[in-house]
Amino acid sequence: SDYVVSTDGMQPSLDVPGIMLGNRGAASIELEVSTANRDVHSGMYGGTIPNALHVMSAVVASFHDAQGAIVVPGFYDDVVMPDEATRAAFNDAAARLGDAD
Repeated sequence: SDYVVSTDGMQPSLDVPGIMLGNRGAASIELEVSTANRDVHSGMYGGTIPNALHVMSAVVASFHDAQGAIVVPGFYDDVVMPDEATRAAFNDAAARLGDAD
């Protein structure tokens, strides 16, 4: 679509409308981890068999690097980065909105 109406955006003031230039997207996965077929958290097996929650946590944590960048292969393949002219236009619009008060 060419336009989206969102009631969840910001408006700099009553006299200045907000213009949303983009939204964060969403991605989903289904992750199933199978380890032991019964509880082995202690006793003879404690610590030697991976805990499914720990495995799943490590997988989810591996989606980002230490700086928070997404490191999933192919995630950014179709992302088009703005050129310098577009960045300048965004910065100019932001500066003008900042002066609106």
